[in-house]
Amino acid sequence: MKTIETIIIAVATLTLVAVQDLAAQSIKAPAFAQPLVQQWLNIYNESHPDSQINLAAKGAEADIQIVVSHQQAAHLAQNIAVFGRYAILPFAIEGSEAAKAFGGKKLNKTRLEHIYFNIEDDEDEFGDYADANKGMTIYSGSSQASVANSFAEFFGQTSAAFRGKRIQGDDRFVNQAVSRDQKGLAFNAVANLYNLETRQLKEGIQLLNLDVKRDVQKAIEEGNLDILLVSLEDGKNESIATSDISLSYDAQNQNASQFVAWVLTEGVQYNHQFGLLNNVQPLQASK
Repeated sequence: MKTIETIIIAVATLTLVAVQDLAAQSIKAPAFAQPLVQQWLNIYNESHPDSQINLAAKGAEADIQIVVSHQQAAHLAQNIAVFGRYAILPFAIEGSEAAKAFGGKKLNKTRLEHIYFNIEDDEDEFGDYADANKGMTIYSGSSQASVANSFAEFFGQTSAAFRGKRIQGDDRFVNQAVSRDQKGLAFNAVANLYNLETRQLKEGIQLLNLDVKRDVQKAIEEGNLDILLVSLEDGKNESIATSDISLSYDAQNQNASQFVAWVLTEGVQYNHQFGLLNNVQPLQASK
């Protein structure tokens, strides 16, 4: 009799595990990637009724996570699958004192570094930029999922080296903070700076004048997102920070692995639509 009970319990346990594996999975993403993720889910869930994926509730843990920096990935003991890249652009608010101070200056990577980070300026080389920078406030995100980590890494810096104020929460709050400061400078992912419907810069945003290739400069001046993305993919621009954007997941989770495989083959076609760059390297999952 005990043997029969043991078998029943074992079967019930295996059934429970199977049901849990087929249960809805969740995915967490920063705000700028959520429209893309929602597009994925709309399509994926319709064609995979037995393997549903949902956006995680705010503050909740998730089975799959969008990763925007190497620093963030380093804290996750899971597989990482790169599905694209994103660009980060420096900006001020249109018509602000900060926009006027830097509007006529062509900024290369070295000059941007001296503007955004705590670096002692060489007055002979950077004196005019140091003067313009006086009284300005740099706004940057402080969360582990902020693009600030990748922006700092681009310059060989850490996020602790930023000048100014660190903004808690999602990077969309950086835009809100700088919008209230006439002397505010910031940076953000392209998808946080452009309206994904109109494909134009969001109202009030003024990108800083960068030392870039002519086609990229023209794309920035025209303010068209699609032209900008294509021009950035055509070649390297030393003054523009870009970073991988990835999926973090447990390879032992069958449903999560299946979804990631779908993203790498089908979901990537929506990268441009939602403000991301396509990855020029072969797409594959790795530990």
